[in-house]
Amino acid sequence: MLEKAKADCWDEVIALEQERRLLFSLYFADEVEQADDVAAIQVGIQTILDLDDQLQELGRHKKKYLTQVLQDFGLGKKAIKAYSKK
Repeated sequence: MLEKAKADCWDEVIALEQERRLLFSLYFADEVEQADDVAAIQVGIQTILDLDDQLQELGRHKKKYLTQVLQDFGLGKKAIKAYSKK
């Protein structure tokens, strides 16, 4: 998911979200609670949370960029409108 986000393939990130949720939920399944390797489970959960943080940061940057693009577009429309009235 992270590589897709870095490559600006957000539709693919969204498609992978369901798979991520399923994998994440497996860490909390009843069978896992009795697992011998609790440390591995902790590492897996922490890895997913760390990746989530990175994805959210990339998402915030993309949102900021798109907001600026839309604002610039709006200013361009206003300028065209102002010049076309004269």
